[in-house]
Amino acid sequence: MELRAHWQIIKSHLWIIVAGAILGMLAGFFVAYLPAEKQEASLAFFITSKNQNVEAPHDAYDESKSAELLGDTLMSLTITPEIVEDIYQRAGIATPQNSTVLIKMFRARRYAPQNIVIKFSGTNETTLRKLGDSLKTTLTGKMSGLPEAKSFNVSAGELTIVPIERKISAAILIGLFFGLGTGVFIAHFLNYRSLWQM
Repeated sequence: MELRAHWQIIKSHLWIIVAGAILGMLAGFFVAYLPAEKQEASLAFFITSKNQNVEAPHDAYDESKSAELLGDTLMSLTITPEIVEDIYQRAGIATPQNSTVLIKMFRARRYAPQNIVIKFSGTNETTLRKLGDSLKTTLTGKMSGLPEAKSFNVSAGELTIVPIERKISAAILIGLFFGLGTGVFIAHFLNYRSLWQM
Protein backbone atom coordinates (compact mmCIF):
# COMPACT_ATOMS: atom_id res chain seq x y z
CA MET A 1 0.00 0.00 0.00
CA GLU A 2 1.31 3.45 -0.92
CA LEU A 3 2.09 6.08 1.66
CA ARG A 4 -0.71 8.27 0.29
CA ALA A 5 -3.23 5.48 0.89
CA HIS A 6 -2.01 5.06 4.46
CA TRP A 7 -2.38 8.78 5.03
CA GLN A 8 -5.93 8.73 3.67
CA ILE A 9 -6.87 5.93 6.06
CA ILE A 10 -5.37 7.84 8.98
CA LYS A 11 -7.19 11.05 8.04
CA SER A 12 -10.54 9.29 7.65
CA HIS A 13 -10.18 7.62 11.06
CA LEU A 14 -8.26 10.37 12.85
CA TRP A 15 -10.67 10.48 15.78
CA ILE A 16 -9.94 6.79 16.56
CA ILE A 17 -6.19 7.42 16.60
CA VAL A 18 -6.55 10.52 18.79
CA ALA A 19 -8.85 8.63 21.16
CA GLY A 20 -6.34 5.77 21.31
CA ALA A 21 -3.52 8.18 22.14
CA ILE A 22 -5.55 9.83 24.92
CA LEU A 23 -6.61 6.50 26.39
CA GLY A 24 -3.02 5.25 26.20
CA MET A 25 -1.71 8.30 28.09
CA LEU A 26 -4.42 7.94 30.74
CA ALA A 27 -3.61 4.25 31.13
CA GLY A 28 0.09 5.06 31.51
CA PHE A 29 -0.67 7.71 34.11
CA PHE A 30 -2.86 5.41 36.21
CA VAL A 31 -0.41 2.48 35.95
CA ALA A 32 2.37 4.72 37.31
CA TYR A 33 0.34 6.67 39.87
CA LEU A 34 -2.30 4.38 41.35
CA PRO A 35 -0.10 1.79 43.14
CA ALA A 36 0.77 2.72 46.72
CA GLU A 37 3.97 4.72 46.99
CA LYS A 38 6.91 2.39 47.42
CA GLN A 39 9.90 2.97 49.61
CA GLU A 40 13.35 1.45 49.31
CA ALA A 41 15.42 0.45 52.31
CA SER A 42 19.20 0.02 52.30
CA LEU A 43 21.37 -1.69 54.89
CA ALA A 44 25.18 -1.70 54.60
CA PHE A 45 27.32 -4.52 56.00
CA PHE A 46 31.01 -4.06 56.75
CA ILE A 47 33.62 -6.81 57.00
CA THR A 48 36.62 -5.66 59.03
CA SER A 49 39.70 -7.53 60.16
CA LYS A 50 40.30 -8.30 63.81
CA ASN A 51 44.03 -8.33 63.10
CA GLN A 52 45.39 -4.79 63.30
CA ASN A 53 49.01 -5.79 62.67
CA VAL A 54 48.99 -6.77 58.99
CA GLU A 55 52.26 -5.49 57.58
CA ALA A 56 53.48 -7.77 54.79
CA PRO A 57 51.86 -7.07 51.35
CA HIS A 58 51.05 -10.73 50.75
CA ASP A 59 49.35 -10.95 54.16
CA ALA A 60 47.26 -7.88 53.35
CA TYR A 61 46.32 -9.38 49.97
CA ASP A 62 45.34 -12.71 51.51
CA GLU A 63 43.25 -10.94 54.11
CA SER A 64 41.53 -8.85 51.45
CA LYS A 65 40.68 -11.97 49.42
CA SER A 66 39.39 -13.71 52.54
CA ALA A 67 37.16 -10.73 53.29
CA GLU A 68 35.91 -10.75 49.71
CA LEU A 69 35.03 -14.45 49.92
CA LEU A 70 33.28 -13.79 53.21
CA GLY A 71 31.29 -11.06 51.44
CA ASP A 72 30.28 -13.59 48.78
CA THR A 73 28.97 -15.83 51.53
CA LEU A 74 26.97 -12.97 53.04
CA MET A 75 25.45 -12.14 49.65
CA SER A 76 24.52 -15.78 49.06
CA LEU A 77 22.58 -15.84 52.34
CA THR A 78 20.16 -13.23 50.98
CA ILE A 79 19.04 -15.62 48.21
CA THR A 80 18.83 -18.72 50.41
CA PRO A 81 15.10 -19.48 50.95
CA GLU A 82 15.59 -20.87 54.45
CA ILE A 83 17.51 -17.79 55.58
CA VAL A 84 14.99 -15.39 54.02
CA GLU A 85 12.14 -17.27 55.73
CA ASP A 86 14.01 -16.96 59.03
CA ILE A 87 14.38 -13.19 58.48
CA TYR A 88 10.64 -12.83 57.92
CA GLN A 89 9.74 -14.99 60.90
CA ARG A 90 12.04 -13.01 63.21
CA ALA A 91 10.37 -9.81 61.96
CA GLY A 92 6.92 -11.27 62.64
CA ILE A 93 5.88 -10.79 59.01
CA ALA A 94 4.06 -13.30 56.80
CA THR A 95 6.50 -15.06 54.48
CA PRO A 96 5.78 -14.92 50.72
CA GLN A 97 4.66 -18.36 49.57
CA ASN A 98 6.24 -18.13 46.12
CA SER A 99 9.86 -19.30 46.34
CA THR A 100 10.85 -17.23 43.30
CA VAL A 101 9.51 -14.08 44.95
CA LEU A 102 11.15 -15.08 48.23
CA ILE A 103 14.72 -15.19 46.87
CA LYS A 104 14.25 -11.85 45.09
CA MET A 105 13.14 -9.92 48.18
CA PHE A 106 16.66 -8.78 49.05
CA ARG A 107 19.07 -7.38 46.47
CA ALA A 108 22.71 -7.49 47.57
CA ARG A 109 25.43 -5.50 45.82
CA ARG A 110 29.12 -5.22 46.54
CA TYR A 111 30.43 -1.64 46.57
CA ALA A 112 33.88 -2.65 47.84
CA PRO A 113 35.51 -5.97 48.80
CA GLN A 114 34.49 -5.38 52.41
CA ASN A 115 31.29 -3.41 51.90
CA ILE A 116 28.01 -5.08 50.93
CA VAL A 117 24.76 -3.14 50.63
CA ILE A 118 21.43 -4.97 50.74
CA LYS A 119 18.33 -3.24 49.39
CA PHE A 120 14.65 -4.17 49.68
CA SER A 121 11.41 -2.31 49.03
CA GLY A 122 7.86 -2.10 50.33
CA THR A 123 4.96 0.24 50.97
CA ASN A 124 5.08 0.36 54.77
CA GLU A 125 7.98 1.98 56.65
CA THR A 126 7.25 0.05 59.85
CA THR A 127 7.46 -3.25 57.98
CA LEU A 128 10.71 -2.19 56.32
CA ARG A 129 12.24 -1.30 59.69
CA LYS A 130 11.21 -4.65 61.17
CA LEU A 131 12.75 -6.44 58.20
CA GLY A 132 15.89 -4.33 58.51
CA ASP A 133 16.34 -5.18 62.19
CA SER A 134 15.73 -8.86 61.50
CA LEU A 135 18.08 -8.81 58.51
CA LYS A 136 20.83 -7.27 60.63
CA THR A 137 20.37 -9.75 63.49
CA THR A 138 20.06 -12.83 61.27
CA LEU A 139 22.98 -12.17 58.93
CA THR A 140 25.46 -10.98 61.56
CA GLY A 141 24.53 -14.02 63.67
CA LYS A 142 24.99 -16.44 60.77
CA MET A 143 28.27 -14.87 59.73
CA SER A 144 29.76 -14.82 63.22
CA GLY A 145 29.17 -18.56 63.49
CA LEU A 146 31.26 -19.38 60.40
CA PRO A 147 34.80 -20.75 61.00
CA GLU A 148 36.21 -18.56 58.20
CA ALA A 149 34.83 -15.47 59.93
CA LYS A 150 36.87 -15.92 63.11
CA SER A 151 39.42 -13.34 61.93
CA PHE A 152 36.79 -10.77 60.93
CA ASN A 153 34.05 -8.64 62.40
CA VAL A 154 30.81 -8.44 60.43
CA SER A 155 28.75 -5.40 61.37
CA ALA A 156 25.79 -3.51 59.92
CA GLY A 157 25.24 0.22 59.57
CA GLU A 158 22.05 2.22 60.03
CA LEU A 159 19.00 1.39 57.96
CA THR A 160 18.10 4.11 55.45
CA ILE A 161 14.69 4.42 53.80
CA VAL A 162 13.95 6.64 50.79
CA PRO A 163 10.83 6.94 48.61
CA ILE A 164 11.01 5.40 45.14
CA GLU A 165 10.42 8.06 42.49
CA ARG A 166 7.35 7.50 40.34
CA LYS A 167 8.25 7.53 36.62
CA ILE A 168 4.96 9.09 35.53
CA SER A 169 6.27 10.97 32.48
CA ALA A 170 7.91 7.83 31.06
CA ALA A 171 4.72 5.81 31.63
CA ILE A 172 2.61 8.48 29.90
CA LEU A 173 5.00 8.55 26.93
CA ILE A 174 4.90 4.77 26.59
CA GLY A 175 1.10 4.89 26.83
CA LEU A 176 1.01 7.58 24.11
CA PHE A 177 3.00 5.49 21.63
CA PHE A 178 1.05 2.35 22.49
CA GLY A 179 -2.25 4.22 22.05
CA LEU A 180 -1.18 5.71 18.71
CA GLY A 181 -0.08 2.31 17.45
CA THR A 182 -3.34 0.72 18.55
CA GLY A 183 -5.36 3.52 16.95
CA VAL A 184 -3.55 3.18 13.61
CA PHE A 185 -4.07 -0.58 13.68
CA ILE A 186 -7.82 -0.19 14.36
CA ALA A 187 -8.09 2.43 11.60
CA HIS A 188 -6.55 0.06 9.05
CA PHE A 189 -8.67 -2.81 10.31
CA LEU A 190 -11.88 -0.80 9.87
CA ASN A 191 -10.77 0.27 6.38
CA TYR A 192 -10.09 -3.32 5.31
CA ARG A 193 -13.38 -4.52 6.79
CA SER A 194 -15.29 -1.90 4.80
CA LEU A 195 -13.51 -3.08 1.65
CA TRP A 196 -14.43 -6.70 2.36
CA GLN A 197 -18.10 -5.78 2.78
CA MET A 198 -18.26 -3.99 -0.56
